[in-house]
Amino acid sequence: MGRRTGWILLGLYLVLQGVMVVALWQTRTAVIRQFSQPEELARWNEYRDSMAAKSEEPGPVERRGNPSESPPVLVLFDENFVTLVAGSVIFSSILYWMLAIMILGAINTPSPIVEQEDSP
Repeated sequence: MGRRTGWILLGLYLVLQGVMVVALWQTRTAVIRQFSQPEELARWNEYRDSMAAKSEEPGPVERRGNPSESPPVLVLFDENFVTLVAGSVIFSSILYWMLAIMILGAINTPSPIVEQEDSP
C-alpha cells in the first residue's frame, strides 16, 4: 500500500466518521425536540398505562409494564448518547478497516500468468 493510498483511505475514513457523528447529533436534536413535547409524553403515558392494564389480564405470557417516565427513544438519545456514538464509531471503524484491507489485498495481489500450450 502506497503512502497516497493510505492517506486517501484515512481521509475517507475521517469523512465517513464525521458524517456519521453529525447525523447522529442531528437525529438526537430532532428526537429530543419531538419527544419532549407534552403531547408526546402524554401519548407515551397513555400507552404505558394501556400496557399495564394488559399485563393484568390472564394469558400465556406474563407482561411487565415499562417503568420509564420517558419514551425509550428519548432515553436512548438523551441519556445514552455517548454510548450510542462510541458504539457506532467502534463498529463502523472495524467494518471500514476490514473492508479496506480486503479490497486493497484483492487489488494488490498479483495474478499468476498462466501460459497456454499450443495444442496440435
